Amino acid sequence: MALSPTEAPRPGAWLAYLTDVAARAGYHSSNVSGLRPGERETLAWMGVGRGFADRLRTLAATLPAQAVPELSRIMGGVAARLETERRNAEQFTGVHAWLGP
Repeated sequence: MALSPTEAPRPGAWLAYLTDVAARAGYHSSNVSGLRPGERETLAWMGVGRGFADRLRTLAATLPAQAVPELSRIMGGVAARLETERRNAEQFTGVHAWLGP
């Protein structure tokens, strides 16, 4: 279904979209039962962030360290921060076993 800028999004559309993005990044948060929508959204955001961190690490590994040491350091730092945020979200929601690579 196409989105219309003149119509309000249907309830739950944002959470569904965000959960789908997280799942496509390899981090499924929708299969965790018993969570409130806000907790599901938090886990979905963390899945998106973790997928981004995975991508940053992959890209950083391909950079020649001598050519761009500062960029490699920054990318590693951002990835580490995203991982910290994920752990915090898991602690907040009490969910430690959601799936991912």
